[in-house]
Amino acid sequence: WVALYDVKEETSNEDQNGHDWWKQSYITDKAILKQHNPLMNAPFLIDVENQAVIAQSNAIFTYLGRALGMMGSNPMEESTCEQLLCEIMDLRDVVVKYAYNGGKDSKTALEAAQKTLKGVKRYLYKLELHMEKVATSSSHLVGTKVSAPDFHLWEMLYQLNGVEQHFFLPKDGAYSTTSKLWEGVPRLQQYFKEFENLPDNKHFFSTSFCHKHLPCNNPYALFGSCPTKQTYERGQDAPWRGHGVKVETIELLPTETNNKRKASDDAA
Repeated sequence: WVALYDVKEETSNEDQNGHDWWKQSYITDKAILKQHNPLMNAPFLIDVENQAVIAQSNAIFTYLGRALGMMGSNPMEESTCEQLLCEIMDLRDVVVKYAYNGGKDSKTALEAAQKTLKGVKRYLYKLELHMEKVATSSSHLVGTKVSAPDFHLWEMLYQLNGVEQHFFLPKDGAYSTTSKLWEGVPRLQQYFKEFENLPDNKHFFSTSFCHKHLPCNNPYALFGSCPTKQTYERGQDAPWRGHGVKVETIELLPTETNNKRKASDDAA
């Protein structure tokens, strides 16, 4: 199931910048789902068949990877997948910090982008070395088939590439031969291109609503909050809202908590 939470503008409880955001839909669901998993947080996975709620990014990657045969083909490859997920999470921390705390004007935004692209290099160099010394395929991190960490790394490279495209490269969408992001990491650049074009991925990347029309980050993020122009402006049209599955429709939840969820939505 995909539960998409519509974070919207609100004026009844504005912050110091005159802004506030309606998040009650998620807050209500979080309270409900904590009855199934006290560690409940976003992102989360609901496994209806096994009556389970799984929280935290790496736990979800690992859970799905094992269920779908995407955690390597042997114990050593499984361990490599786990190590890569941890390494990529370190990279994600840098990206998320930039997305939500980067500069709020053109000057500070540019400075924050430069600092971020420089700061991620320590992780990219390690992953480049992995592609050189460990990986056996230019389009896969582990073995010769897709594994859980592939999806996490590709997303991070996608966001970082968006930062560079937005601030430093020509606006024609072309890759630059003078790219600073990809400087010194040619294998990662090749991986980024090839993973997107794998037969099993190409359809998703070219047609999927989730990839083509959803922003990478929440609307209050300073970068990646709008799929067409990178930064969301309060009050703008947001056609990605109103999609996904409401949590109350998932049979994992008891009837009484469904009623609480519905009451919250009706009040909103």
